[in-house]
Amino acid sequence: MFAVWQALTDAFTVLPFAPALAWIVLSAALFAIWHFHPGRPRRLRRLARFRLHPVRGAGWWLGWAAAATFLSAVLLGVAAALTLPRTGSRSVVAEQLARPGGVVLMALRAGLVGPFVEEAFFRGYIQRRLERAIGAPAAVAITALVFAAAHGANPAPVAQLIMGLILGYAAYVTRSLWPAVLVHVVHNSTLIAGYSLLAGRHEPTLPTRGGAAWTAWILAALSGALLVWLLHRAGSAAHSARAGVRPRRPGAISGIGIPGAVAARPTE
Repeated sequence: MFAVWQALTDAFTVLPFAPALAWIVLSAALFAIWHFHPGRPRRLRRLARFRLHPVRGAGWWLGWAAAATFLSAVLLGVAAALTLPRTGSRSVVAEQLARPGGVVLMALRAGLVGPFVEEAFFRGYIQRRLERAIGAPAAVAITALVFAAAHGANPAPVAQLIMGLILGYAAYVTRSLWPAVLVHVVHNSTLIAGYSLLAGRHEPTLPTRGGAAWTAWILAALSGALLVWLLHRAGSAAHSARAGVRPRRPGAISGIGIPGAVAARPTE
């Protein structure tokens, strides 16, 4: 179903603005109908549904996680621009952003609708099923590999793999898809905003400088590690709230390792 949805939404690249906008909305509606349709087999519906567990008590941590995601996406874009060789043509994304209404279409497709659909499929369908079959660590890793392979045209597949691992951890540690959707939306929206600034130019526009590139990659990695730590805290806070435990102060919930949200997660 995901491959069908991907093909449907990618068709907007050859349509004028108004039909393309309607096409994206229609494709998203079709996915939602299929995803939530009550006539599907009960087992599939239970496996595929959104984990709608509210992430109570974790708002502070998730807010900082969104900020860390924005920072890591900016640094990732700078690192890629400093590292990737100059090309004589623009990327497909930049070409789409440069077309009339392209920013709106890409923001809707990749910045809003895409994260919901992808998290429902990768972290909702694949990872959730694998968790029950082979355990969480392998499930997160395999799902991240599938996620990166699905974005194979991306010039930074390693970054896609790392993002897949982060998104998988976010969904698992909080027992909800919403933190993963939040991180995914902020990440994609930040990159789209950066691409839109370069839409009228050849990419990348920054010259290749080894020292600056390494610095950007290191800072991007550190911001990614900070994001994982914040998600770890969000999972602990959510578990404490579900258990009726009031945290003493932000950051005083758990130490290093798998938080209680994983060890004592509710039966789904």
